Amino acid sequence: MVGINLFCLLLDLLSIMLAQQYLNPASLRQGNHKPIAHLITLSIYISLFGPTLLSGGIAASSLVWLTFVPVAGTIMAGSEAGIYWGVVCIGSAFGIYALKESLGVDISLIPITNLDRLIDIVTATLATTTAIWLNETSKSRALRRLEDTRARLDHLATIDSLTETYNRRYFMERARREIFQKPRAALLLFDIDHFKKINDNYGHDIGDQVLQGLCKVCKNNLRENDLFARFGGEEFIILLPDTNLEKAQQIADRLCNVVSKTTFITSQGEMTTTISIGVSTFSPLNQVSIETLLIQADKAMYQSKQAGRNRVTIWENI
Repeated sequence: MVGINLFCLLLDLLSIMLAQQYLNPASLRQGNHKPIAHLITLSIYISLFGPTLLSGGIAASSLVWLTFVPVAGTIMAGSEAGIYWGVVCIGSAFGIYALKESLGVDISLIPITNLDRLIDIVTATLATTTAIWLNETSKSRALRRLEDTRARLDHLATIDSLTETYNRRYFMERARREIFQKPRAALLLFDIDHFKKINDNYGHDIGDQVLQGLCKVCKNNLRENDLFARFGGEEFIILLPDTNLEKAQQIADRLCNVVSKTTFITSQGEMTTTISIGVSTFSPLNQVSIETLLIQADKAMYQSKQAGRNRVTIWENI
């Protein structure tokens, strides 16, 4: 029986080595860990059934430990493995019962000793520990994959993939919540002047590079709590929390001036552009919805374009 348990111990060690070498998130996702799980379950089965077979057969008290084998299979490889090993264990029990009671075959060859019981317990415990380790490793890796997937989905749901700014949907949802949390706020809406000419003359790849460069400039000139988003195409929107009209105009003027003086590096060489900005404000005297602020800022931006572009127009001054 010592030899049986030593063989099981070698199976466990082999299983651990294989798991450490070959198990990774991709193999776990594809179910490639199941052969290793079955190998560990086999070592548990042999460790429990082998000594039982030789030290008492159907009358051996340790036979009841076979009930753990399908549990271990389920933990490591799923319900199908648990059913499979349950059938194996039930079949084994009926088999040795039939040998003893129906055929009169006594296969109890070796009397049980305390050393045998100790080896049984140690081997079964090691196999059980290995099963738990494999299961917990699989679960932790699955949880990490779930968290990574959730983070990617959250990123896709809130961030514009080209410019790495917030997208329109996220901006509107957050702006609706924040607009009434401060006594004052301002909304800036702008787009790039003559951007269609850039796309027509140089291609959309160059236009995308200009958009990316513009966003970097804007982010560098906004405050940490300002909400900046791509509203669509070459149009962008900024919510300035806790900002009065005077401060909002200063920020808008600075953005307009910085963009006009910035040289954007593209694969077709250096380029410059300008922006036209419309500004609307939320205050105790103008407590309107974010949708109304957007309409006001849009009309102000249109006035900036009508007046020659590369400028800022305030809604109150229209």
